Amino acid sequence: MTWQRSASALHLMPVEVDSGPTLNFSVPVLQSALGQLVGTADQVLRAIGDNYRFEETVSDMRRSGFESFCDGVVGELELRRRHTDYFGERCRDALLPETFDESLQPAAHRLLDEEQ
Repeated sequence: MTWQRSASALHLMPVEVDSGPTLNFSVPVLQSALGQLVGTADQVLRAIGDNYRFEETVSDMRRSGFESFCDGVVGELELRRRHTDYFGERCRDALLPETFDESLQPAAHRLLDEEQ
């Protein structure tokens, strides 16, 4: 959502903006936790939620793996903790970080030329 001046220029009105594709979890409890983040009045937490939603480069296979890793999560705090654990185990500390695992077919890497 962005803001636009009204005709009187004294009031700001929210205007919906199409931000393109967004990440949606197939596990309802994770989608609910994401909704808690995006719907909060806390700007920092809302930005964290938006970072999840705007992550369109995650393949279905990788999203599914993340959802399995987050089994048992019931709220936004647990989602954020499990995401930190996931990143540590599967990206930062892994011999082959998931970011570069071709079997997961990350959308961002499918479109790259071999020379890039």
